[in-house]
Amino acid sequence: MYGFLYNCRPLIALDGMFLKGTYKGILLAAICVDANGGMLPIAIAVVDIEDTDSWVWFLTCLWEQLNERPNLRFTIISDRQKGLKNAIQRVFLDCFQGYCIHHMGESFKRRWKNHVLLPLFWDAVRALRPKDFQVRCQKIEKLMLRRISG
Repeated sequence: MYGFLYNCRPLIALDGMFLKGTYKGILLAAICVDANGGMLPIAIAVVDIEDTDSWVWFLTCLWEQLNERPNLRFTIISDRQKGLKNAIQRVFLDCFQGYCIHHMGESFKRRWKNHVLLPLFWDAVRALRPKDFQVRCQKIEKLMLRRISG
């Protein structure tokens, strides 16, 4: 944990994955990015189900380890799984929350099923200036409105 607390950005990615082999369950993982840009797992656990209670338990254990630097504010990135979102709000009271852009892109693709909108979505994601982001979002909005009304 020392390596993460003192040598990595205060950014944690959380996710749960189904175990489908001999041993069943859900693998919960907390991962950060080290100074070389590599992924560094900082906590893992296997639980029976992925729900708010499982995530609260996992995040409480993680928080107890991170409490060595109580003034450090974390940014937590996750998918928008409901149980996880609620657990983060209960355990990491003053952290910043972000959502995995890959998951958002997949949701966008499923929702709109349009080969023109998806590249515009990724163009907006990659915009480096707020003005460029707004321009791209306006293009997406116009096309979406045309699709809804047409």
